[in-house]
Amino acid sequence: MLISKSSIITSKGEILFVTLENNQGFKLVLCSYGASIYQVIHTNNDGVEQLLNLAPEHIEDFLVSPAYFGKTVGRVSGRLFGPDFKILDQSYPLKLAKGETSMLHGGKKGFSFQNFEFLSESITNDSARVVFYYESPDQEEGFPGNLKAYVTYELNNENQIVIDYDAISDQDTLLNMTNHIYFNLSDSFETIDSHELMINSNQYIELDGEFRFKRVNDVEGSLFDFRAKKSPSELSNALKSTKQKGIDTIFLLQKGSNYAARLEHPQSNIGLDVYTTYPSVVIYTYQYSTNKKLIGIDDDGAYRGITFEGEYAPEGATPNEVNPSILRGNKPYQERIVFQFYRKDK
Repeated sequence: MLISKSSIITSKGEILFVTLENNQGFKLVLCSYGASIYQVIHTNNDGVEQLLNLAPEHIEDFLVSPAYFGKTVGRVSGRLFGPDFKILDQSYPLKLAKGETSMLHGGKKGFSFQNFEFLSESITNDSARVVFYYESPDQEEGFPGNLKAYVTYELNNENQIVIDYDAISDQDTLLNMTNHIYFNLSDSFETIDSHELMINSNQYIELDGEFRFKRVNDVEGSLFDFRAKKSPSELSNALKSTKQKGIDTIFLLQKGSNYAARLEHPQSNIGLDVYTTYPSVVIYTYQYSTNKKLIGIDDDGAYRGITFEGEYAPEGATPNEVNPSILRGNKPYQERIVFQFYRKDK
């Protein structure tokens, strides 16, 4: 196991890159800006490196991209609709730009666009771990409470990337953190429709044309049924003519199981399993391209990546329950996402 660090000067100031390497040929390249994953690289037995995620070729594009490549998302992932949001019986105005009706992924000054402090590192024979830290002040993007947020990344010799989210606020607030990495397991960045996807879910959340919660539906008999592994193509093609432009769906995970999803490519030797302590996962394909050059891709990269955003379901998905994104003052926040890579020939 190895940990190495380097820093560069950017338009956002000095940014730290940290690389974790295990004994199985995996590298995890992290960035302090947005406490983010920049690259996941696998080196095969022939010494050939394969990039397993979408990443902008130019660092400046990575830092400011509205596509959230590999970024930590917070305080609240997904959309909050204005003009107000509620925490129990208290209403707070939502900070929205002119003409906007919702806040996406924590807002313009959300966690994705903050330079986290590199707090610590540790290494053993079997794992390498680093911790990033950010203190979000009271009323940042309109959210109450001084919030201390910790993002821990671990790479181990089981070929797992383990992400732990820990936080505490001095007031009741909203918190729903996730990671927004886009995976692609083919060796030439073929479209996600060339992959096979399994989702451990019996229900999905239907959204209206403005992406607001509408209802919870069973996947049985629908295009959203991925309980058996299949290509995403039938669903993604059906959604391309909608405002979503592709898969952008919240799946409720089966209760009592942390297993969320599996992704494979028929010709790739690497597969991916996703686990999370969150009760739902957002499956989203990279359909709103930013027209920025991505590593290893000659076109705009549309439909070349897929995210697995473990997070809380929106309010209303579980009737008669308190909004799960509410973090009570001085109570700990602890959630986990695990990306487990495996060799398909073993």
